[in-house]
Amino acid sequence: MLWLNFNPEVHWPFSGSVAQDIHPALLAQAGNQETELRVLRDVASHGKQIGVLSDLLHSVASLIPPDQLGDDGLRAYAQLTELIDSVKAIKQHQPQPSVPESLDEARALWRALLARHPQLAQEALPQ
Repeated sequence: MLWLNFNPEVHWPFSGSVAQDIHPALLAQAGNQETELRVLRDVASHGKQIGVLSDLLHSVASLIPPDQLGDDGLRAYAQLTELIDSVKAIKQHQPQPSVPESLDEARALWRALLARHPQLAQEALPQ
């Protein structure tokens, strides 16, 4: 009964996963890729940037009387509010890194980190 186990997996165009890593190298090259990478690494991720813009837009839109937003504006405002609330809910359920309460606990953690990553000792020295 070998034919009963025949189960080919076929991937038609546009039928695969919709999850995607948005890396600057994958985006249209509107600027300098090195600059884009530095902004993402040193300033803020795409998510942080979108979050700031969403919060600003939500704050400004909340100042407009609802009767002036119109149906499309009210719908978009409700969707934006739902998105912001969903992101906040996810963030609240993320485990936060624990910070030692006492100096002794901090020293013990530092010793454990140095034991596992000795290169930290050189990095911690003032330059």
